[in-house]
Amino acid sequence: MLDSYKTIVRIYGLVFGTLLMSMGLQMLFLRYYSGNLIEGEDMIIEKIPISLMIVFMLILTCSGLIIVYSLLQPAPKAIKYFHIDSKRNLTGEKTEKVERSTELVLPKTKRLWLLFGLSLVVGIICLNLGGRALYIFPICFVIAFSFPSLFWLSYVYRKTNGRGEPERMILIALTWGMLSTLPASILNELAAMQIGADMMKLFEEEVIGMAEIIVITVAAPIMEEILKPLGLILIIKRIKTPYEGILYGVTCGLGFAMIENLLYEVWVVTVFGANEWTVTAFARGMGSTILHTVGPAIVGFFYAKYHLSDFSGVVKLTLGFLCAFVIHGLWNLVGILPLIKSESATDWELGSFVILFFFTIACIMIVTKLMNKGLKETAYEEGLES
Repeated sequence: MLDSYKTIVRIYGLVFGTLLMSMGLQMLFLRYYSGNLIEGEDMIIEKIPISLMIVFMLILTCSGLIIVYSLLQPAPKAIKYFHIDSKRNLTGEKTEKVERSTELVLPKTKRLWLLFGLSLVVGIICLNLGGRALYIFPICFVIAFSFPSLFWLSYVYRKTNGRGEPERMILIALTWGMLSTLPASILNELAAMQIGADMMKLFEEEVIGMAEIIVITVAAPIMEEILKPLGLILIIKRIKTPYEGILYGVTCGLGFAMIENLLYEVWVVTVFGANEWTVTAFARGMGSTILHTVGPAIVGFFYAKYHLSDFSGVVKLTLGFLCAFVIHGLWNLVGILPLIKSESATDWELGSFVILFFFTIACIMIVTKLMNKGLKETAYEEGLES
């Protein structure tokens, strides 16, 4: 159990390092484009000298890079743990030993879900009570934005049936997912600027036009679903079976979901308050987290299965990306239905929640079916090799 919580602490270290890197690069982006983001308003960041901005950016980015690099380094051989598997021939003699580096250890899924639900209950109580009770809220907040991703990571990883992948490779995929939120955010902002979408007006006044609809349902899904699976390139040599493609693809998506949940929940709790934070944390934990795993899981499965070795592999990988775009775009479209039909917002709001509920069930079914198919094909391929 102690090892599992050490892993969680290590993941939080990666979150912190990723945020520092993202903040540094985001500051430079805002320095150049702040005037276009909010027209007619002076921003303090515009008055900061560019030389000072570069110094801030370098400090934050380098600090985050050092943290992430340190946490992802392989353990020295003196402290590395080896799991040794032995195979026996027909005479019962041991013929082969396979050494594996440290495997990922996380708490059981039931415990993670229990703590997630408890964090929402305790969190909303602390926010409403105020005073010294607010000192407890940061703990609830950290659990609320991260544990849904840790649950799915623990669940998918345990399905390897004793063929656990190295912890370091899993954390590399998870870290890429976290880092990919930055280019996704910048590209979304640039797309909104190009077509004249005012995303701040959307959030503040809940008014949506065609430009905002295009950004939310077309531009954002395409950019995010392309960026998330790119993390597979970092571990491309490790992916040899269909299930490994799914595992690492899902892990990239979970890293993205973790940081996105963090950013959304910070914004909601500071702008809207306790009740809205609880609803947002629950909805994103139960729905959006699994949504972000679907596309990378499909892409990872097709990549591992076909390895881009022939034309059919490329075609199916392309279809995997298209499926990811469509699923993500439809999800976002359903989410903004109440804003599109403002004259009947109450009815559409209820309908939107109902549709998203069944959409979540469908996403879970897609991922679990892919997992089962990947495990069967992996077992079949291993049987042929033996």
